[in-house]
Amino acid sequence: LQDVQNKYNLGGLFNWAVTEDDRNSSKHVIVLDQGGLNLPTRDYYLNKTAHKKVLEAYLDYMTRICVLLGANKSEARAQMAKVIQFETDLANITTPLEDRRDEEGLYNPYTIREWQKIAPFLNWTLFFNDAFTLVNRSITDDERIVVYAPDYFRNLTKVLKKYSKNEDDQKILTSYMMWQVSRSLSTYLSKSFRDATKILRKALFGSEGTEESWRYCVTDTNNAIGFAVGAMFVREVFHGEAKTQGEIMIDNIRNAFKRNLRNLDWMDEETRGCRNQG
Repeated sequence: LQDVQNKYNLGGLFNWAVTEDDRNSSKHVIVLDQGGLNLPTRDYYLNKTAHKKVLEAYLDYMTRICVLLGANKSEARAQMAKVIQFETDLANITTPLEDRRDEEGLYNPYTIREWQKIAPFLNWTLFFNDAFTLVNRSITDDERIVVYAPDYFRNLTKVLKKYSKNEDDQKILTSYMMWQVSRSLSTYLSKSFRDATKILRKALFGSEGTEESWRYCVTDTNNAIGFAVGAMFVREVFHGEAKTQGEIMIDNIRNAFKRNLRNLDWMDEETRGCRNQG
């Protein structure tokens, strides 16, 4: 898990990132959230009748990738079916989107020492120190983190314990992590791997979504090094005249905002007086 998350920067079991603190935008904080599902929502796993075709296509897609990587087809299909069951267990403990609308309820701060007792399936201090090695940042047990889905992690501890009872169960967990890597990186391989995704795409969206090679390459490059591509674009098309026009447009918007602000009868004078700050 540590290698998949930190070394390869791929998802698995949960998501985490460093973002602005929701309660203090001048600071950054480590945020943990639920994750681990490879279909768009938990409903695809839990409503098997309505999404039978998608689940079958997902299994076909998984099997195809495994075979392309050298696996025996029947063995791969059987093992990937178990991986889907594992993902279904994750779906069962995943909080539905409609229950995550309360931003106050999502914000749950802990120290890593406190969090270790709640989700002991991982050595969190070791995990984060490994992640921050490249930037020379040391993480202690007193580091403050924010968890958006603490119940998910409590239940994840139980799920992982269930899949650690014997060698066969552990193999399912290992297969899940290997699938996370294979699925994420297969798009960087040959055309046969990229074509395999059409099975699932058609079941999900009703179309295979064919794409010209040049457009695929541009999109992939932009996803990988977006800032560098953006700088090249600006140098190519954003010349002096365009910059001047852009600045005039922004100034017009700013001035219109200030004019409208003076006419807002619901805003008190103290707040209105802050309009020229920043």
